[in-house]
Amino acid sequence: PTLDTEEGRNKALEWIEKINDPALFSMIVRKYMGTWNESELIFRAARMGSIEVIRLLVDRSTDLLRERNQDGDLPIHVAAGLGHTAVVQWMVGQDEEFLLEVTGGEELMPIHVAALGGHLELIQLMVEQRRDLLYRVDSYGELPIHYASHAGHLEIVQWMVGEESPLIRALDIASRLQIGRASGSERV
Repeated sequence: PTLDTEEGRNKALEWIEKINDPALFSMIVRKYMGTWNESELIFRAARMGSIEVIRLLVDRSTDLLRERNQDGDLPIHVAAGLGHTAVVQWMVGQDEEFLLEVTGGEELMPIHVAALGGHLELIQLMVEQRRDLLYRVDSYGELPIHYASHAGHLEIVQWMVGEESPLIRALDIASRLQIGRASGSERV
């Protein structure tokens, strides 16, 4: 496809995203900036972990960090779910309070999404900035440790248990049993 048409540029972006080439993505976006919907671009960049394109877009409009996709998620939720630590770290640097606490389409905070995706390094980064995130519940009353447990991410469950023993005391008995089974132990 030719890059002279909107259809051609969109097909090129789909292909670039499929092969996950952030450098090529950045080059194409820079060359044709202003010809795409920037809301769509920031979500593509979040999926690819392209911090360069995200910075470029946010330099043009900081409102893009608060843009929601069709699922109700923000770019930070997409990046957190895919474990793009550098992208999340940069985004949080732009507006820590809002971006660490904002809920997405499923009413999940970025830490819940990272726990569900099994991204321990990202969770550690978020907790280092805001320890209280370990205790934040979603609209269903679930903590990040519940999401890690549901998804079978034992390493995250063990880290959270070791990091915050008061967290375990705060869990109800059913949650303790569920987490215990996920970690291979009935005692938690």
